[in-house]
Amino acid sequence: MVVIDADSRLEALFRELGSGKGGRPPASKESIEAMPSVEVGEGEDLECVVCLEEFEVGVVAKEMPCMRCPWRRIA
Repeated sequence: MVVIDADSRLEALFRELGSGKGGRPPASKESIEAMPSVEVGEGEDLECVVCLEEFEVGVVAKEMPCMRCPWRRIA
């Protein structure tokens, strides 16, 4: 019979996830500056999908390549 220590495996997984390793590297400053600037208007999704903060109407932000929402980095 094989016994797996689930607690230690979960702890290792949480350590790895919390270390910031394994994901895509962050965008360079140059690539962020190259993104188009857009003004957040009424009726748009006012929550950033990256950081979950709310946008204010009229704020100018960078538009992500997926074009799903403006990014929180203020232009």
